[in-house]
Formats: sequence, structure tokens, C-alpha cells
Amino acid sequence: MPKTTAGLANDKKIPLGKGLTKMERFFRELVDLSQPNDPRTPTTESGTTGKKSKKTTQPEPDAGSTRKNAKTPGKGVKVNSGNNTFREPKTYRKAHPGMQESTEDSPEKKDEKWGAKKDRQYARTRNETVLSTMHLIPWSGYVNIHMQRVRITNTCTIDNHMQILFALYLFKPRIKQFLIERGQNSEVGGAVVEVLQDLTREDVSSAREKWVNILFAERVNISVKRNVLDLYGSDQDMFLDHIASWFPIVQTDNCVIQNCPFSATILTTMLGIDPHYTCQEFLNIINTERQRKCRRCKGNSTRSYAWGDDGPPRLFCYVNYSPSPGNTSRYSHPRNAVPKTQNIMGAMYDVFAVVYFSPVRKHYMAVFYHDDLELLYDGMYSRRGLTRVKNELDGCYMLSIWLVLQ
Repeated sequence: MPKTTAGLANDKKIPLGKGLTKMERFFRELVDLSQPNDPRTPTTESGTTGKKSKKTTQPEPDAGSTRKNAKTPGKGVKVNSGNNTFREPKTYRKAHPGMQESTEDSPEKKDEKWGAKKDRQYARTRNETVLSTMHLIPWSGYVNIHMQRVRITNTCTIDNHMQILFALYLFKPRIKQFLIERGQNSEVGGAVVEVLQDLTREDVSSAREKWVNILFAERVNISVKRNVLDLYGSDQDMFLDHIASWFPIVQTDNCVIQNCPFSATILTTMLGIDPHYTCQEFLNIINTERQRKCRRCKGNSTRSYAWGDDGPPRLFCYVNYSPSPGNTSRYSHPRNAVPKTQNIMGAMYDVFAVVYFSPVRKHYMAVFYHDDLELLYDGMYSRRGLTRVKNELDGCYMLSIWLVLQ
């Protein structure tokens, strides 16, 4: 008759050997593990068997293990055993911030090198100057025209001059006062001041709306077509013509023929100067008395220029003529052709910014001259900030030069 499991439980001295199947050996091992004197069975302090109490004896470490502390390792203390490191779960260490961990670094940790996060490549090209802190006007956008939201495009005809005036408004207190005075004397000047205040709040849409209203009031040839307002054209038509009265110049013509009607003194602006294509040509024309033929009597006459009764303005701008198509030989403008200091009718001016035109891109750009740096503003890439000029101006025409009185 084969043995049963009940018989195995009563017979504790049956040797594991012949006559026992694998199942019987398994049940015999279970019986041996349930004995109270088995060293692998957890016991309480009183020595009785049963459920495991809160205080249990720690298992004996292996023969090859070493302890860092003489006491029994507790919570949060590392124990090295051979090449392995054992420690308590992370959640317990977070709950006990005062628990100190071992200061010994593992070989993997010693090889780690920590440092500051590397900057992006494009950030290295930015120039940390006072001009880099101002808000840059992006190319194109949206405006509200006659209670309708429309898209405005080709805004470079006004953006460059608005950006230059905005920089002067922020960083040149004397020029700021000059602009405020012009704003009190004319409607256009008041609109310019409001535009600059909107740019101070980084509200480009509102600034453009105010200037577009001036263009409509001045009957500039622009209109909204298919929900798009296109400002394509020249910066002189879109901006400079409307502020030319800020820079009055007295022109005097003297003809050798008495009673010649063309012998007169008139008040003109910086846009009424004789044609010139370079900065040096403008300076030669404005600073010298030149001989010319009278248009009426064909006699000899002279023409000269001078400041008005108010003297030289604190801010001045003049415009070089654009070359005719196919005739750009005399219109050569390397960047170093801009004199940084210019004598204009006895007043010394420092160049602040220059507006260039690219005939290839059909696009206007501005260059600021600050602390011996040439900083390029391009509304199409306004997110880059002001960048140093490299080869972006190759083949461009120098048009408007903005100067500040010394």
C-alpha cells in the first residue's frame, strides 16, 4: 500500500532516499520547513512560532560580505557585498531627508562630468549691446483698417525708419525730446510719437495702424485688395516724404543778371538737394558754393545751402539718389564709404544708422553704428536679433543716412 501525505506528516524520520517519489520528497521538505526549531523559520523574541512580529532578527550576512558600519545596517545605509551595492528603496530615503548616504563614489560616478548647459549655436552670434535690448519689428503682419482685419505686407518700406526712430527714442534722451517737440507742432509728428509709444509696449500692429492712417490721409497710392494691404514701393514715398519738414534747409540762388526771377532764397528740405549718389557727393554739394547755369537767363549763377533760423537740428537725415536701371557704375557703396563723422554746413554729426536697399531681394535693411560695431536689422529675420554685418550688404544701395548732432 503506497504511503500518503498524512503518514509522512506523522513519520518524521523517514529518510529521503529509496522508495520515495518526487512528490513525496516535496511534501517531506514542506513538513521539515514547518518545524519550530528550523533556523530558517522566523521567531519572535519569546521563541514561539507564528506570525512574524514587528521586531524580527536580521539574517546573518554571507561569509564574504563586509559592513561599512559596525551596527546592523538600517534604513538608508548602503551595504557592499562583493561587487554589488544594496540599499533601501528610494521612497524611504525621500521620506527621511536627514538620512545620510555613503560618500564613496562608484567608478561609474567618478567618470561622469557635469557642467553648464551649452548655448545654442545661433545665440553666439548675438551682440550684447544696449541696442540688442530693444524690441525688433517683424516683417509683415496684420492691422485693422476700417473695422476690418487685413494682412499687411512689404512693410520694410516703413519698418526700417520706424526701428531707427524707436532706437533713438529709447537710448538718446536729447533726440527723444526733439521728437516730442515735433509731435506737438504737426499731425504727422504726433502720429510718429504715438507710433514710438506703441513700439515701447511692443504693440507693432497698433503702431502700423497709426502710420497707415497717415498714409491714407496723405493720399498715398495704397489700397486694400483681397484683404491684403501691400506697401510695396519706395521708403521715400511711404515714410521720408512725410517727415521731411523736420529738417529745413535754406537754398540761395544768385544770378549775375539783375532782376532774374531765379535769384531768390527759398526754404527747402533734405529731399530738395541737388542729385547725389554717394555720401561724399552730398557733402560736397551741401558744404560748397557751386557755379551753375541759370535756368531762365542761361547766365552764370551760384547756389549755396545753409541752416534755417533755428540752426542745425539735433537729428538729421538725408537721402542718396537711387541709380537708374542699368547705370550703377557711379553708384558704388562699400560699407567703409560711410564717414562716421560728417561736417554738414558747419555742424558736426555722428552717423547713427543707414538704410540699404537690395536690388536682388527687393528689400530694405538697416545698419546701426554703435561702439565700433555694424549691427544689421532685417525685419524678415527679426528673431535673430541684431547681428554683425558680414556679406549681407554685397550689391546693396546706400539710401538714407540718419545722423545725430554731437
